[in-house]
Amino acid sequence: MPIAATGDRIAGFSLLNDWSARDVQAWEYQPLGPFLAKNFQSNVSPWVITAAALAPFRVAQPARPTGDPAPLGYLHDDGDQARGAFAVTMEVLLSTGCATADRRRSGLVRVR
Repeated sequence: MPIAATGDRIAGFSLLNDWSARDVQAWEYQPLGPFLAKNFQSNVSPWVITAAALAPFRVAQPARPTGDPAPLGYLHDDGDQARGAFAVTMEVLLSTGCATADRRRSGLVRVR
């Protein structure tokens, strides 16, 4: 399926958080690669955001870093390059027994 046709088949977007156990990954990684560390836990967002709701936040893809190889031809689409990324603002409030930290960041979030 061409990238230009995927918009007709995507109902919406959700988030998946893959929690990796880095302390386990360090010793099991050699020679077989990550196994138990990568199946530690995963959370899926209970929300699905429609493509129409995200349309106002679409922006051009960020420039590729110098030396980063170009994607294969079937993975490149001019329309996707022009409007295939999302500019989002993220707000996080962390609260522990010791302190509360409010972190705000906005801008283009690279997702690959």
